[in-house]
Amino acid sequence: MDTYYAVIFTSQSTEKDEAGYDSMSARIEELVREIPGFIRLEGMRNPEDRVLQFHIGNLKRYSSLENV
Repeated sequence: MDTYYAVIFTSQSTEKDEAGYDSMSARIEELVREIPGFIRLEGMRNPEDRVLQFHIGNLKRYSSLENV
């Protein structure tokens, strides 16, 4: 099994703002994909209030963390 590193990104809103969440999610994905050593990105948010959102980015190299 190959070694990889995880970076966790969070965002939080005080309002239910679907368009804002979708926009933020797309921007986070765009930025993370530009990091050298990018493997994948997974996102999730609380299904009840949708206020807190997490993204977990997986990177191939520890040195990639310097670009975060």
